[in-house]
Amino acid sequence: MVASKIGTASDTRVCMQKRVEGKTRMAKVLAARKLIYELGHSVQSQSVEKFLSADSYVPTINAFSRRLGEFKFNIFETFVVDLLHEVELGVWKSVLKHLVRVLHLNGNATVVEFNKRFRNVPTFGTAIRKFSSDVSSMSRLAARDFEDVLQCCIPVFDGLLPNLCTESSEKLLFILAEWHGLAKLRLHTSETLKVMKKLTVQLGSELCRFAEVTKDLDVRETPKEYLQRRKQAEAQAALRRKVGAQSKSKIQVPENASNGRRQCELNLNTHKVHALADYVEHIQEFGTTDSYSTQISERQHRKVKVQYSRTNGKSDTVNQMTHINDICETLQDMKDELARQQANTSESMPDPLAVQSLLDGSKYIIGQTDRNDDKIPRILQWVNKQHLDDAMKFFMPQLKRHLLSCFLGGYEHANCNEGEMSQVRFLCNTMYQHKTLRINYTSYDVQRQQDLVTPSCFVLFPSERSIDVDNSNVPTHPFLYAKVLGIYHANVSYRQNAPRRMDFVHVRWLYYDYGQPGGRDIFRLDCVGYEPCYSDEDNLDSFDFVDPKDIIRATHLIPDFRSGTSADFLTASHSISHDDPTEGFDWRYFYVNR
Repeated sequence: MVASKIGTASDTRVCMQKRVEGKTRMAKVLAARKLIYELGHSVQSQSVEKFLSADSYVPTINAFSRRLGEFKFNIFETFVVDLLHEVELGVWKSVLKHLVRVLHLNGNATVVEFNKRFRNVPTFGTAIRKFSSDVSSMSRLAARDFEDVLQCCIPVFDGLLPNLCTESSEKLLFILAEWHGLAKLRLHTSETLKVMKKLTVQLGSELCRFAEVTKDLDVRETPKEYLQRRKQAEAQAALRRKVGAQSKSKIQVPENASNGRRQCELNLNTHKVHALADYVEHIQEFGTTDSYSTQISERQHRKVKVQYSRTNGKSDTVNQMTHINDICETLQDMKDELARQQANTSESMPDPLAVQSLLDGSKYIIGQTDRNDDKIPRILQWVNKQHLDDAMKFFMPQLKRHLLSCFLGGYEHANCNEGEMSQVRFLCNTMYQHKTLRINYTSYDVQRQQDLVTPSCFVLFPSERSIDVDNSNVPTHPFLYAKVLGIYHANVSYRQNAPRRMDFVHVRWLYYDYGQPGGRDIFRLDCVGYEPCYSDEDNLDSFDFVDPKDIIRATHLIPDFRSGTSADFLTASHSISHDDPTEGFDWRYFYVNR
């Protein structure tokens, strides 16, 4: 089956012709077993292969087929897809290898820039880890690392590939990343499966298109691949010479078999590529892929590797690992027993604040105690020390305006003016700064989740603004984006009211770039960026205070490496809002990672 036909009607008709566990197959297997076990034929003999090779059978009787055959059990229907090995370590790894080969066409400097960009990709909770210093070599990468590379590679590849394959590669990476995300969903609906089925057809077409485009380029194996192949060829040649020296007959050893970097093409004629069409059907039949993913068992490899690292690595490692495993299990049993004994004690009680936030449905959690370590005793003096920072220029007026709007119920209130702002007072002229903010939310699969937000993180808000764009056909983006600069709380009073605790977050806004919109229809990530602060009005529009309960959740923004950085957004050479406070620069744009 051609890759471009994946998921199409013709491919579906072919897939409907499934193998069936029946008497014909059983008769062939029994005939082959009789030749092997009764007549003494070799397993690889032609007489045995005559029964097995045509359908790739093996001379074994399946236990399930033997016991359940009378109930029309079909063993072939029990084989499910393997997302980890077929996609992450299969199709995607092959595509990434080929993309790195294409990168080498532009010289070693391009590969160095590629690795540098990945090192500058920010982490995001437990979803996106820090990348290795040399992603292009793909050495010591696990499936989870390839998954992270797929989710973050679109901004990294931007502008590095030859112009001939730029468009096709960008579209392929977008479709492949979205298809992979749908394949790993923990909750599916009929609508998501329709989208995934459509994407499967597009993915097959784009794989073929990318393979055809790169055929016109002189794509060759990377220097690392060449050295590995040459080393293997030399080892095989040495083995042949050794065998030839021990044998009477002369064995000819090919010379210069590994010289020169070979030309490479993207091979799509593999089972792993063809298996992409089976995912929608298998999800409908067996449920979401997380319930039968091989990742569950593959994670146990970590345990064995850790045990091996604790041996001397010289001799008797199996017994050493067994002994280490026994010790670990004993310690775990002791730990579980202690946990059971302490289950009813006060020491094991969870944080009451966390429990209360779950019970009352709180949208966020900030430390509730007025600790001296978090205390900012003289607010005005603290602000004046940073008066050269653009982010702090209107700190107090903006803060009082925000707090007043919270007291009155909104900025549109008639009393929300400068005169009333003077009635907003801080208890003891003090506020408190926090390092973390926890946002509670319900994920798409109806699970309660929590994002940990710290200063310099990016957060997401619902869009309530009507954006005036030149093209009326361009829809307003549904979200607002901001960078967190500080997390605070203070005991605040208004007029004669008693002081009450109020939480607020200092942010720097990022604005959606309607000049280069993103979306599924155009296969492009959404792009946002800072506004330059050339005047006081620009400064007021760029910085503000928000209520933590208005934050939807944290978001992952990846710098637009192609556009680069700039020090012209702010007048201050150093600011707490800079993406790199030490160097004093900001990224011009960010891509919103979906």
